[in-house]
Amino acid sequence: MKVRSLFIFMLAVSVCVFGAQCASSQKKEPSAKDQYQLASKYLEKTEYIKAIEAFQTLVYNFPGSEWVDAGQYGLAESYFRSKDYVNAVFEYERIVNDFSMSPLVEKAQFKIAMCYFKQSLDAVRDQENTYQAIQGFLTFLEDYPDSPLAKEAQTKYAICRAKLAEKAYRNGELYLKMGQTEAALLYFREVLDTFGDTSWIHHARYGIGCALLKQGERDEARQAFEQVVRNGTEERLKQKAQKKLKEMEKGG
Repeated sequence: MKVRSLFIFMLAVSVCVFGAQCASSQKKEPSAKDQYQLASKYLEKTEYIKAIEAFQTLVYNFPGSEWVDAGQYGLAESYFRSKDYVNAVFEYERIVNDFSMSPLVEKAQFKIAMCYFKQSLDAVRDQENTYQAIQGFLTFLEDYPDSPLAKEAQTKYAICRAKLAEKAYRNGELYLKMGQTEAALLYFREVLDTFGDTSWIHHARYGIGCALLKQGERDEARQAFEQVVRNGTEERLKQKAQKKLKEMEKGG
């Protein structure tokens, strides 16, 4: 009787184990869509490390899926929002290069420029990222002139050019203070010749007037100051130019 009971018990245990194994084997594996939704939730919650890992799983485990380009963009966005712009550029470029038919290429191209824009330093410091941003925005505007992002790209492009103009002006200003008027004039004229669409041209003209005055070129200096007075957009700068003109009239 005891043997029979033990046999029945063992049989029941086997059935339970087998049933559990079957249930486990029948458990549904996450699809590409499931993985994308999971990764997107992490991104929305600003859990960037988890989002990066989840999007990477989607990209590497479902290479032929219709969700893979969205996953690649999500991966790039995760880096961008976490301010890891170096890795973000790399991942956005993969969209442009590897998924050229994806509708997300447009946004990716814009975001590449934005990555460099975000890394652009103050005008007095190195401007390599500013140049990269300018090239990125130009490429975007050439490829997608009618994009909803075009206006923002144009605005950011103008900001970058103004920063380069300020950089050139500051260099000229520094040389002027050092008494190196020829070097100062080179930088001031660079502002006029290369960045004539920025407000820094008025500062450059004032600087040119000061440099020429130091060189004894009074007539040319007067013309430069008069241009600032007529066309300048900053009242304080116009007042400085007017002061220089009055000093020159008095023989200063």
